Amino acid sequence: MTDSVTDANLKSIEVTPTTASITSGETQQFVATATLDDGSAVVITAVVTWKSTNRSVATISSGGLATGQRLAAVRKHTAQRLQEASRAIPRS
Repeated sequence: MTDSVTDANLKSIEVTPTTASITSGETQQFVATATLDDGSAVVITAVVTWKSTNRSVATISSGGLATGQRLAAVRKHTAQRLQEASRAIPRS
């Protein structure tokens, strides 16, 4: 199987779950999915930048894994690298 590159453009990015409640020490995996203008969807969790707006509440790894630091509702916070996500997305 050979990967190919598409000329499709990024239409939207969805992060799931949209919110999560975790307590101290618990984790929640977030997943980012890009929808392209050709209708295809590609998981791009590894190519977006994840950021917690309050690290005393929760931290989040580069792979989208949030870890609760204290009881709180953890919301998705992403700095989307749209140009990187829309470039050369491998497709099978």
